[in-house]
Amino acid sequence: MVSRTALDRADFARLVRGEPSAFAALFERYYDALCAFAEGFVASADEAEEVVAEVFVRIWERRKRLDIQISVKSYLYSATRNQALNHLRRRGTEERWLDQASSSGELPGMSRSSRHGVLAELHAVELNQALERAIETLPPRPREVFILHRRHGLTYAEIAETLGVAAKTVENHIGRALKALRTELAPFLDD
Repeated sequence: MVSRTALDRADFARLVRGEPSAFAALFERYYDALCAFAEGFVASADEAEEVVAEVFVRIWERRKRLDIQISVKSYLYSATRNQALNHLRRRGTEERWLDQASSSGELPGMSRSSRHGVLAELHAVELNQALERAIETLPPRPREVFILHRRHGLTYAEIAETLGVAAKTVENHIGRALKALRTELAPFLDD
């Protein structure tokens, strides 16, 4: 079986040669996840779709000049992050987003529990709400690293490439985040 990384590299090489099917394959593989990631910055599903669409448009337009030295997945997440931040700067609402995110306690990509009876569902909803609140209390960088790893499935190395930090820094952020979350969620974990 071909690894996702090898498949990404092969599709990217075909994209550089101008093959629309390769572009479509990468788009289909990453569009939804990148939209969820971008929504964490722009706080709007419609704007997140605009951001991701712009990333893919730029990739297509610049395909012959692109030389990706990191994984394609890391490149796409990094490009989406940068485009989302540029979008916020153009709108002049970066501070408003931070204020809204800190006051609302809502994070994109939070999964809903499966249904195993009314009591289990209520417990799961309470746990999910507590988890969202606990994640929101994390400092910005550990929160971003945690979400990239747990919600978007990036490896420590991919996160390090995406954010331009050392893999050890990512590991430290994850460790701190997990320790803080264990403390915050102790009442739910002791049941």
